[in-house]
Amino acid sequence: MEFGHVTDPTRIQFALPPDPPGNARVLTGLPRIPTTWYTGLTGWREPAWKGDLYASSCKPAQFLSAYAESFNCVELNATFYHVPAPRQIQKWVDAVPAHFRFCPKVWQGLSHDENIAPARTIEAIQSAHAHFGDRLGPAFIQFPPRIGRTHLDWILAILDHWSAEQELFIEVRDPRLLQEEGWISRLEEQKVGLVITDVAGHRELAHMNLTIPKLMLRFVATGDTHLDRPRMIDWLTRLRLWGQTGLRESWIFLHHASNAQAPAVARLWADCIKECDDSFISMQTPVHYRPNPQGNLFDQV
Repeated sequence: MEFGHVTDPTRIQFALPPDPPGNARVLTGLPRIPTTWYTGLTGWREPAWKGDLYASSCKPAQFLSAYAESFNCVELNATFYHVPAPRQIQKWVDAVPAHFRFCPKVWQGLSHDENIAPARTIEAIQSAHAHFGDRLGPAFIQFPPRIGRTHLDWILAILDHWSAEQELFIEVRDPRLLQEEGWISRLEEQKVGLVITDVAGHRELAHMNLTIPKLMLRFVATGDTHLDRPRMIDWLTRLRLWGQTGLRESWIFLHHASNAQAPAVARLWADCIKECDDSFISMQTPVHYRPNPQGNLFDQV
């Protein structure tokens, strides 16, 4: 993930900001239940993972099944470039266990082209996503940085046409949109999540707004363990607090500017989980975070 990459991350202040007031409104008063925890990377097709995440003998056709032995979800970027055919989706579904979830990034035609009629486009996208069946996690729309306050009517039209039967998060890259309180309230009303992006070069996108009692975090590592470990501990501390006050689901997608290094980021995340106390780990399901001697990052339960 090149977005927000900086050449010298040691100059960045990575501390997470405090919760905005709206989080208490979203979380407080919900009955206490364990947070369901999902962790994944962006895709599974990286050849450089052979001999690391995958066995050296693993063939590309086996990558997804091998990936699903270590993670319980994936940020599915293939759907950003084209709307997949049902036959392709079925192949993906057949390759993963029942607990696994695909989180499709919505086709870029909808998120990047204001001239596309949203109703017909969304119908086609959601019809395709329906073929994931019970393997479908929340979808997310990633708007480019140029989409900002002047595009609010267009964004709201997209949300109005999106069927609530398929859960949706949106990611905005114009920080001025995050200052529109009325818009944030509209997301709450329509039960649409707001992606939090934690990346070195755009600290304003680590905004901490929860518009639904669920989190989708795109965490972009610097590759410097001395920087990334305290960042992860900071997040786990916040997740413990949110879990104690009503967070229902946590979708964590781990990134690195070099995708070849993503498994190392996941291992560091797993190490940070182990540093947390048992009361935090007991809140999380369905993954136990401990190294698997067979090479898997996490043991599935």
